[in-house]
Amino acid sequence: FLTCPVELLCSNREADWNCGVPQCINRRRVCDFRQDCTDQSDEANCGDCDFQHGICGWSNEADADKDDFDWTRHAGSTYSVGTGPSVDHTYGNSSGGYLYMEASYPKPGEKTILNSPYFHGSGPECKFRFWYHMYGANVDKLELAITHNSEMIWRSPYDTLWTMQGDHNDTWLMAEVQIGARRAFRLHFIGYVGVSYDGDIAIDDLEFLNCAGSGLIGDLDCDFEFGNCGYHQLLH
Repeated sequence: FLTCPVELLCSNREADWNCGVPQCINRRRVCDFRQDCTDQSDEANCGDCDFQHGICGWSNEADADKDDFDWTRHAGSTYSVGTGPSVDHTYGNSSGGYLYMEASYPKPGEKTILNSPYFHGSGPECKFRFWYHMYGANVDKLELAITHNSEMIWRSPYDTLWTMQGDHNDTWLMAEVQIGARRAFRLHFIGYVGVSYDGDIAIDDLEFLNCAGSGLIGDLDCDFEFGNCGYHQLLH
């Protein structure tokens, strides 16, 4: 028997989104930290990631004018001695995946940007937890930044939520950052290259905690890119 694709139910294909089962939701319900599809597909690639089978909706900056090289999913030791992890954080072995920036080939001072999916609002208790590995004599800097609505990372200003610099030994360390109540936003990891090859930086086990809001932010905030979000004109 042939496997039939899920029937497209959405009448407004610009404003609506098809779940993995025959169900249609508004696009603004995707990545809002609330499970609206019965198969939970609307939150399936929304940032939580152990990098075992992909990067979970995160993406390298596509515009080469905005950064200089890409983050890479990897397992085992990196390609340079005296820098980078030899195991992932999730399983603590050489077959587990993580994401890292290779410092051997880019020039000193160059940077790489990893962008999160777009999130459609968060609640006041929202936090973002991740593990980072910064080992090597010439490790430079890792930043976590946030932008809102349609802002992009290269447009100033953007808010730096967290930063770490320098060598922190051959170990995985945890960071937890308060996100709080936000309108539509996006997170960005920015890694900077040091003066030599031994400056690899890695991240693993990204997780959003307690981020579901009341729904008021997501319901009222609208950029009108995908319809009118329920607003309508008052007729006299």
